[in-house]
Amino acid sequence: MKKTSFGSKLTLWYREHQRDLPWRNTHDPYLIWLSEIILQQTQVKQGLPYFLKFKNTLPTIQDFYAASEAQILKLWEGLGYYRRALNAIKCIQYITTHCQGKFPSTYTELIKIPGIGDYTASAIASFAFNKPEIVIDGNVKRVITRHALIASPIHLTTTYKAIRTALTERFTPKAHYDFNQGIMELGALICTPKNPHCSLCPVSTDCQARVQNLIADLPVKAPKSSKKNRYFHFFLDQREDSIRLIQRQDPSDIWYQMYSLPHFSTFDPKEHHRFLKQQNKQPLYTNTHLLSHQKLYIYLWQNTPKKYHRDTSLFAYNKVHEMSFPKPIRSILSHCSIL
Repeated sequence: MKKTSFGSKLTLWYREHQRDLPWRNTHDPYLIWLSEIILQQTQVKQGLPYFLKFKNTLPTIQDFYAASEAQILKLWEGLGYYRRALNAIKCIQYITTHCQGKFPSTYTELIKIPGIGDYTASAIASFAFNKPEIVIDGNVKRVITRHALIASPIHLTTTYKAIRTALTERFTPKAHYDFNQGIMELGALICTPKNPHCSLCPVSTDCQARVQNLIADLPVKAPKSSKKNRYFHFFLDQREDSIRLIQRQDPSDIWYQMYSLPHFSTFDPKEHHRFLKQQNKQPLYTNTHLLSHQKLYIYLWQNTPKKYHRDTSLFAYNKVHEMSFPKPIRSILSHCSIL
């Protein structure tokens, strides 16, 4: 297969097999931006309900700008990676105050906006403004490292440059929308991380990894950093009509600006076990929760020691449903029949 035929075969396949996704039925840069920030590190199946929720609640950039931070975080609740929501707020604030409330139409201008990186700038330029930009996400990287047999670790700058070069050789600028959407769709549906469906792939004939039986070895991933164990001890302090909560204020830590139960946490297992030994009762609830870089061991105890009252407040139960909580806290509150 000639490299120039890669694009034509890919776009023909996409036009026949594309999924009907709402952000593909619009050229509104706001809605395309919204889909991109939601789908970062999130699968379509999980992100689609959130996109629809945002679209229905905040259908325009003006609506997003007018919404409070608390409302944005509440809409984002459960999606994870909450810093994306805070970065999205900064992005829309910048566009409103510096770009007359409109997304710029070129990659060069889009990339200047806080919270918009290379991929998002390229996607908005291509999908909203019909610019022939090459869009590179995780699915694209996987397809191209296999098709072009790029065997260097995926996280390296040199690998990214090699991927872009290989894509440029295959790119069809006149059909850039279908090319970009198609190669991402191919990675999502056919050229999957495990057990790819090579027999259904429109460009498998010239796939160098398939020819050399190296599909399972590519892309070459960066060495995994081990997850740090972190021990959270939460305290349930209920009154007749209220509960004690705290809003997390450390911007360098997880769950920034989200509400939580009073707690202390430690990465030190010795400190954790010392605390456990000091308790003369069993915890009300235990669980574990995996983050990208931490494994959380969660314990819930009755009442809050006074030394953990700092920065906490009592909130009426009828307000709790309006507040945004990270998933582990929602699980606790649901377990306790509070949510």
